[in-house]
Amino acid sequence: MEDRIFLQSRTGDMAQFCGARRSVLAEGRAAGVETVDVWNYAGLAFSVYPGRGMDIGRLTYRGVPVSYLAKPGVASPGYYESGGMNWLRNFFAGMLTTCGLSNVGGPEPCEHPVIGSTPLGLHGRIANTGAEDVCVRQGWENGGYVISVSGKTREACLHAENYTLERKLETSLRSKEIKITDIIVNNSQYEQPLMLLYHINVGYPILDEGARFFSSKTRVLPNSPKAQEDPEGYRAAGLPVLGIEEKCYFHTLEETDGCRTAGIVNDKLQLAFYVRFKNLNSFTQWKMENVCEYVWGLEPGNCNPVGRKAQEEKGALETLPPWGEKKVELVLGVAEGREEIEALTRIGG
Repeated sequence: MEDRIFLQSRTGDMAQFCGARRSVLAEGRAAGVETVDVWNYAGLAFSVYPGRGMDIGRLTYRGVPVSYLAKPGVASPGYYESGGMNWLRNFFAGMLTTCGLSNVGGPEPCEHPVIGSTPLGLHGRIANTGAEDVCVRQGWENGGYVISVSGKTREACLHAENYTLERKLETSLRSKEIKITDIIVNNSQYEQPLMLLYHINVGYPILDEGARFFSSKTRVLPNSPKAQEDPEGYRAAGLPVLGIEEKCYFHTLEETDGCRTAGIVNDKLQLAFYVRFKNLNSFTQWKMENVCEYVWGLEPGNCNPVGRKAQEEKGALETLPPWGEKKVELVLGVAEGREEIEALTRIGG
């Protein structure tokens, strides 16, 4: 109550300190994409795209870019091409792109018992789906000023899957975190495979030469050919190198108090970014340090990006029963200064 009285006595509108604003993008391939811009008193600012699967685009902290933005930019789902690797033509990256729900990994053939051949494209369809039941709420709750954005996306096909993903993103007046709560529901009469990965993308300047990876206690499996040549390469970032190939590392993170944590620390800036998550048992670190494609992906999921067939062959393909659901909780956050970073990395292990 003291914070509320103090701040409200110094402004006519709380949007001076903290708020959310809905809009629709107007130009180019982004025309028609619904957007919610959120900002708070701690210096966190980010864009949520209900028009693109309730994912997060640009994120900054006190004006410093945290996320990576890819060449295609934000584009309407109408430009999405599902075949082959064409998912990349609509991949804006941003702070969060959700992958799934039917496939995570490269394109592969799939035979459905009713509808026959249904090829699975790279990383699934959900990120190129507009949301419904979108709601933006902001106001005082229990003495704090809270902002939330929620919506529901749908991935469905007659005779096949019928998934909904209900997402709520929440931050508050003085928070350096975004809390994400997802509920994935199988609205089908059949058991359905579920592949889900959160493609969280960190770019320059937090990603820079010497920036270091940290996590909960981990076992690391270098997966891609270049990662196998450099098994310790996951630990730190280098400079952009023209033509360098990606390195992918699969981590098995231990839980601490029911959570797993991973992130990146830039000691020169005294800034760190982290993700903390529940109810996901896989974590992929995507290290891409090419010129113009300078990004680390921190990717919790219920799978690694190996495709449905490989996931099934190793007995790790998750399924949801008819009308079953799965709840996932994530926190995306920023730490600043030596004390906060030391506390964060100590908790992370």
